[in-house]
Amino acid sequence: AVVAAAAAVAATSLLAAHRFLSRCRSGCEGSRRNGGGGDGKGINPQDLKEWEQKLEVNRLNWDERVAHHTKPCADFYVKCRRQLEEGGSCIPKIDSQILQPRVQGRSLLHLQCHFGLDTLAWRREGACEVVGLDFSSAAIAKAKELSQMLNIPAEFVVSDVLKADEVLNGRLFDVVFTSVGAICWLPNIKAWAIQVSKRLKRGGIFYIRDGHPMLNALADDDTPGYNARPLDAKGGNDLLLSYPYFETKKPMVFDSETTYTPMEEGKRLQNTRTYEWNHGLGEIIQALIDSGLKILLVKEHKKLDWKFMGSMIKGDDGFYRLPKHQENYCALMYTIMAEKL
Repeated sequence: AVVAAAAAVAATSLLAAHRFLSRCRSGCEGSRRNGGGGDGKGINPQDLKEWEQKLEVNRLNWDERVAHHTKPCADFYVKCRRQLEEGGSCIPKIDSQILQPRVQGRSLLHLQCHFGLDTLAWRREGACEVVGLDFSSAAIAKAKELSQMLNIPAEFVVSDVLKADEVLNGRLFDVVFTSVGAICWLPNIKAWAIQVSKRLKRGGIFYIRDGHPMLNALADDDTPGYNARPLDAKGGNDLLLSYPYFETKKPMVFDSETTYTPMEEGKRLQNTRTYEWNHGLGEIIQALIDSGLKILLVKEHKKLDWKFMGSMIKGDDGFYRLPKHQENYCALMYTIMAEKL
């Protein structure tokens, strides 16, 4: 999924570390058993079979990406790893300012964690138990390796997120976290929300920040013919609707030999096909509500972690924005935080 690391958080002082360890020993109960939320009934078995087939194609692609995302040329992943090696964290301030106080001394489950950099970073941010889950066995193997290498305790589990309940065997967490570029790989937002709810303790917090579905519906630099279009009079790319805004049964199909990080010269992906699904903001929010969560925060952002189109401008904070004359035309990201009732 598209993920971007941001500025490092300074290493905690010895006094702060002592206080954190004391709080974890006395206050962190860790993950517990049993759960609530929807039961997932009503899913058509034929739909489930089709999902599994397409998610398997995606898994092959992501298994292959791991090797490229862990190379020295993989820019922001390398930056994040370096920050962890130096004793800091790579959680962007836009997330840590909201979630870090709720993570301190608590258990956290990171869904669709890739090879675990954000998972390990949340441990550095104060979580006293972190579990990362991803469907790529190659990613999880690398995450376990990094956990040992960096001496950051963490647990990593191989599973399709839509089957998390089976693999985690009823364990509950204080916080469930999903990072940028994750849910576009999932065919059904209701099934996903049920898994989120089932993993949370009563009063537990769910948090996601992701690319806005309006952005995901726009043409970008990879859309055939888009770059051949002239810029507008003020130097901006046209904002053209090219993909579904709402969730559709039929996925969007993409074929690409590259990934979103730089690759070594001459290297190309062999498993080029992927399937993606957009989910409208209302669909996401309602799915979370229906699964037993209370929405605490919804925020739409005018900035983005990556350069979605050529005319975007990078700010001093590392985020990309549309040109000034277009900045109010389209939300680029959203943040949702919710509580398990």
